Amino acid sequence: MRWARNEAIPRLQELASQSSWLERGTSAWDGHALALEAERWIGDDPALEEAWSRLTSRITITSDPPGAEVRARAYADASGESRLIGRTPLEEVRFPGGASQVTVDLIGHEPAHDLIFNIGYKKFGWSFPLQPADTIPAGMVFVPGDEVPLRLPGIDHLDAESTADFFIDRYEVTNREYKAFVDAGGYDDAAYWKEPFVEGGRTLSRDDALARFRDATGQPGPAGWEVGDFPEGEGELPVAGISWFEAAAFAEFAGKQLPTIYHWNQVAATWVSGEIVPLANFKGKGPHAVGSGRAMHRYGSYDLAGNVREWCRNATNRDEARFVLGGGWNDHGYAFNDAYAQSAWDRSVTNGVRLMRGIDPEPPELSELIDMPFRDFYREEPVSDDVFAMFLRQYEYDAAPLNATVESEQEHDDWIQQRVSFDAAYGGERVSAWLFLPRTPPPHRTVIYFPGSGAIHTESSAHITGNRFAPFLKTGRAVIYPVYKGTYERRTELDSDYPEETVFYKEHMIMWSRDLARSIDYMESREDLDTSSLAYYGTSWGGVTGTILPAVETRIRIVMLYVAGILFQRALPEADQINFVGRVRQPTLMVNGEFDFFFPVATSQKPLYDLLGAPEEHKRYVVFPGSHSVPRTELVRELISWLDRYQGGQNTPRN
Repeated sequence: MRWARNEAIPRLQELASQSSWLERGTSAWDGHALALEAERWIGDDPALEEAWSRLTSRITITSDPPGAEVRARAYADASGESRLIGRTPLEEVRFPGGASQVTVDLIGHEPAHDLIFNIGYKKFGWSFPLQPADTIPAGMVFVPGDEVPLRLPGIDHLDAESTADFFIDRYEVTNREYKAFVDAGGYDDAAYWKEPFVEGGRTLSRDDALARFRDATGQPGPAGWEVGDFPEGEGELPVAGISWFEAAAFAEFAGKQLPTIYHWNQVAATWVSGEIVPLANFKGKGPHAVGSGRAMHRYGSYDLAGNVREWCRNATNRDEARFVLGGGWNDHGYAFNDAYAQSAWDRSVTNGVRLMRGIDPEPPELSELIDMPFRDFYREEPVSDDVFAMFLRQYEYDAAPLNATVESEQEHDDWIQQRVSFDAAYGGERVSAWLFLPRTPPPHRTVIYFPGSGAIHTESSAHITGNRFAPFLKTGRAVIYPVYKGTYERRTELDSDYPEETVFYKEHMIMWSRDLARSIDYMESREDLDTSSLAYYGTSWGGVTGTILPAVETRIRIVMLYVAGILFQRALPEADQINFVGRVRQPTLMVNGEFDFFFPVATSQKPLYDLLGAPEEHKRYVVFPGSHSVPRTELVRELISWLDRYQGGQNTPRN
């Protein structure tokens, strides 16, 4: 009893404080086991109940038929041992917070696998319709019909649609499976090529179209094959280098279909990206064999995130493109959440496929063309200076004491990491920030960072380290990384980095500007920081805000935008890029990927560069091979060179 009260309960409280609800995961499971042991000795103790409730909530799990054994484990503990929860029906059972992998097993039925994302503040129930043994096609998983909202930025404004029951491949299609199509003469059999070959509004003949679908030696097959065959030893790798047309033809050959974006999104569980992406194959050296990955999605499917991108059925209203989702091995993790579409003819090295098979008839709405916004920025007229001056008044705030504090400090070989906090400019809130100080003599020239959209979908900033800023720190520069409103532990109902024509979005843009300004106020209060040549560094989403915030906050003297562009979605005029980008007059560097799926070169990147207000001799636009990323060495060279040009060279390290 003394152990339970004096050791177990304090440990539970410590585990609860280590992360927010949605990221509890392993700590919640560890705490759950600890609390169960403590309960043996002190029973229904109020202090135990309070500590336990911070890590778990009560949920309901049922199955049809009932009597199934339920086992679960923390999602991140992919190779760990599952723990017995009980047998269905489980009413109001205590269950750890965050993401968990669950298995529901009943003799005579196929085991069901799924993710339970227990978010604590909502009452949820999970129901598992178990399928009789040997009724699920080999290599596929059963997916029950559901109402599916699209949780993909850019198209998440669309209404939810209902799917009927269906099967979907557990893994991506392999080279070996695709070889059966090639060997069967699939490229020569017109029965498999049912989709019209449309390009630029013109329909090509089948012969002209198929002439493009050749391997490296000119034989029919994926782009990376030779002589109609995959490289030796790569039979279990996912097939890649295929166009949408080839994916659709293979589906016909296999007696299946390409999934719609609704089917794909239902299974992918992009809302659990904070847990899934760290286990997925992103930013790697190549794809891994199917079945070897650890990133499990709903219903026991794997690798919808990363490895290879997966062609979907739906077309878009832009350039006859088709959706290809999930990101690939050479993409950043945030590609998993992107509504990426590209030309149906594209045969990039990361373009692969996963198939589904319908059980019941499905609504035709699922396969319809998806309307994606488009703007011709060169034809749009920004507001006048007088109107813009009125916009700026909305971003102003009253000067007030910072009441700043250094909450923690850690020593590293090349830098010192501090977590600081200070009063926000609104709502009586506090802003926290990570400050990284180089081991060079102060005062340190400074860089203020604005992150990519992953910050919106991640519950805690505790994982942030100075490693991502090492090039700045090793050249004697300090970096501050504010936790902006709507990100990490300051999350709100904001769930997308896309602009919206809403007061909600406009108010967030104003709060981001004020968070950035108060961070600068804080830096100005410290004698060890030199803000006279302050640089703004924004990546992806931070590249978008980087076309607005420097126009508001003129204490920013240098701007660096990585994989940035102008978005097609509109915001209210007070927060729309088109009214700000021409007023960003600081020296500005843009570093982009040539094949960026988020910010296309011609329609997004180039307009941003052309419309920037910086003089031509003080702006630079560099494009490297890549998608929504560029080689790190090239990026670092460009960033440091730009800072050296406008901030001065490297400081001398301390002894």
